[in-house]
Amino acid sequence: MTKTELMEEAFRLGGNHNLKACKAMETKLQRYVEKHPDDLQVRDVLLMVKMYIDEHEFSDPETSRKFAAPIIERLSGTDKWEFCDIRVLATVVDFADTYSQFQTLVEMALERLEEYSYEEKYSALKRVIHMNSTYRLLKARYFKTTGPDSPEDLEKEFSKHVNAALTLCDEFKFPIHRKAVLVVRKGLFYKDDVLIDEGLNLLKEAGEHDLYKMMQGEVREFEFYVDNILDEDQVKIIFGRNLRKLRNYYGMSIKYVAKIMNIYPASVGVIERGKNGTRIHNLFNLSKIFGVPADSFFSPPEIEEHDGNKESLIEEATDLIKSFSVSELKFIIATCKDLRILVSNKINSKEN
Repeated sequence: MTKTELMEEAFRLGGNHNLKACKAMETKLQRYVEKHPDDLQVRDVLLMVKMYIDEHEFSDPETSRKFAAPIIERLSGTDKWEFCDIRVLATVVDFADTYSQFQTLVEMALERLEEYSYEEKYSALKRVIHMNSTYRLLKARYFKTTGPDSPEDLEKEFSKHVNAALTLCDEFKFPIHRKAVLVVRKGLFYKDDVLIDEGLNLLKEAGEHDLYKMMQGEVREFEFYVDNILDEDQVKIIFGRNLRKLRNYYGMSIKYVAKIMNIYPASVGVIERGKNGTRIHNLFNLSKIFGVPADSFFSPPEIEEHDGNKESLIEEATDLIKSFSVSELKFIIATCKDLRILVSNKINSKEN
């Protein structure tokens, strides 16, 4: 496989990357870098893929920033950018340390991109850069990250990027879900519920269910900050406490929750202690498993953990059983008998 083919395969992972594909790609890129240690372009693509993997396994922005830093440093120190360099930068630019660095890199990327207007993915990449800028500016408004010096400049910058991205969506007839994400973010920035609902409805009508859930999470995330004015560390602590209480309440092991979140069991403990957060898609997986609204993870903990009292558990189970039909009860009784045999056998094997 040539260098061009290898990098193109890596770029195809895009926003829909999965862990298995990322790890397979990491292996291929690692082998190439071992043979060509001076090829910084492929090294940067490898770092980008490692960042994808980290997002899956640990969801730690600080670790992701460490992967992005060498890429940003190299491209900040050179005037010779190729098209592949801009494609990598579009992915990692959000991890720039300061807003001024972020703004400089975005302006440079858009300027250099004009030299590659003949490229097939030129317009799509231009839209990605503007779209990523809207998210960075939303965070600057609500999450207290670095941004423009004044509210007026912040609004001016957001308007510039969101309108540029929307124009590209219309001009090049990108899939409607691309535009829908921008409509939701525009609604969030200007606190316009009509725009937010419009964007979410577009996603639902397009059948983009995963993206719909992700943007619902983004809406709740930003609205929560608006209503509660908490910093990032406070939110991590509240989320971790609620996750632990829900997990204990439903009797789920750390290993099981880690499997749902597609991360290491040790990482669940770190999250529950309020040291790390998680990705939005994990939030919705958890809300589905626990049967609670996603925003309940960010509310003050109200769930009481079981004290292990058998009588209270039997009382709770009795109330639940009353809601089942006869056919459901027959199925549950048969399943419980099988489970009791399995548990008994497991305990006996341990005792022996």
